[in-house]
Amino acid sequence: MAGEEWMRQAIISFDGGGIRGYGSLLILRALMEKVGIEERRIDPVVKSSFSPCLYKPTKIGFSTRYTNDVESFEATVVTETNPSGLSEDSLFLPCHYFDYGAGTSTGGLISIMLFCLRMTVHDCINEYKILGDKIFGHPRPCSWFGILWPKYSSDSLKNVINEATGRHSNTGYRLNYEVEEQLSQCIVVAYPDSNARGDVPFLFRTYEPPLLARDDVYEKLKSDPRHHPSAIPLHKVARATAAAPAYFRPVRIFPAHRGKPLPAMRFKDGGFGCNNPSEEAYHDVVEAHGGLSRNIGPFISIGTGIGKFRLFSNKIGNFRDVCANATAALKRPALTTLADKSMSYLANFDKAERFPYYRFDGGEVLGEVAMDEWKTHRSENRSHEKKQPGAKTLEDIQRAVEAYLQQKSVQRDLEDCAKLLVQRRHFRTKDSSRWERYATTSYYLCKTGICEKARFDTALGLRHHLESYHGFEARGTVDEMLEQCRNYWWLYPG
Repeated sequence: MAGEEWMRQAIISFDGGGIRGYGSLLILRALMEKVGIEERRIDPVVKSSFSPCLYKPTKIGFSTRYTNDVESFEATVVTETNPSGLSEDSLFLPCHYFDYGAGTSTGGLISIMLFCLRMTVHDCINEYKILGDKIFGHPRPCSWFGILWPKYSSDSLKNVINEATGRHSNTGYRLNYEVEEQLSQCIVVAYPDSNARGDVPFLFRTYEPPLLARDDVYEKLKSDPRHHPSAIPLHKVARATAAAPAYFRPVRIFPAHRGKPLPAMRFKDGGFGCNNPSEEAYHDVVEAHGGLSRNIGPFISIGTGIGKFRLFSNKIGNFRDVCANATAALKRPALTTLADKSMSYLANFDKAERFPYYRFDGGEVLGEVAMDEWKTHRSENRSHEKKQPGAKTLEDIQRAVEAYLQQKSVQRDLEDCAKLLVQRRHFRTKDSSRWERYATTSYYLCKTGICEKARFDTALGLRHHLESYHGFEARGTVDEMLEQCRNYWWLYPG
């Protein structure tokens, strides 16, 4: 059973939705709270999703700063090696329960934070508030609704991503869009700003893309499987998926095919034709794992509300893009619903469950919030009190999600998801060497003399190497060597 659980790939997908992505994160937080309850029900000793490995978290302290009586969000790094007292959304990480995180537009930003930067849900929520404040809270002056130039600064988006990367990585902000093998991977969807490719999404993958052999799968995937963007800076991928025309300047990226550079491509918001990236992610992961749907599960899709289409505060976009954007806007709600129906069909093909599939759309009230809304309370605007940026918008989203989560069917689905996720994690921990690699990003470098086989992904691999290649026999000596040779691909600053 443990081997089977490593074969089956759990996927989580995030819709685009601007600031409504905050609602998606609140739904995810509710799921991780259920996960924490289920973890402790099965094994009261479990303290975090790293278990049985140790969890030594670095705490990111979020505070406020006041300038001219206007409050803004700030973040600082505070080392904390004791996880006791942390909430469930800081103890149980999505990257330990899902093998792939996919997203488009701001859903792509969420996927990057959770699976490239390996954030906790707690930290991701706070980083999202900072993003909302620094992007939607500061539109560029005199943009004339985006016709003269983009409404929001692309440099601000780049800086927000780089600052978040610097806070959550020991490498600083100079990080490429890549994740090592045997760890949770990330899929980000964007659209090339080119008439030649039409309505065909581009998948930025942190893993080697599958070689699609069947034309029907290729058409369903609607992507070019040859590109591997691991050498692209992370902030450029983030800008590519979030570059809504008239609101952000398109970003130019030079992809690579097997190490060879390809012509530059301009990218814009992936949500304009693929607001729900579930089906694209499903087909890509299936093809990467034998082409069999039974190798998937569970698949969880989180939306940003349902309802009438409202893109950005009822304002007109860049005039030269109006026709193309209006067409995409009209298609967007229908495509989101269609993707859900398609996934339900794939999950229950021929009336037999092929894999567990759950959709959390967020409800109609959440869907009524404009995607770039960032409002304070009117009383604060009129008084001399210190203003909390976006307080009304965030509270409206929170109330909408709380009402949605009160539905019995939603609670039941969250509990079912939690049970599946916790069960598969416990089965995976039976392979302690592989789990250590997956949970902590550990790897081993042989330090015995001049060794051609220097690196090993797991402790078991190095153990076999030390015993067979270097002749180590005493268990105590081997264990001591393992401790000396252990390294980590991902380290939080401390």
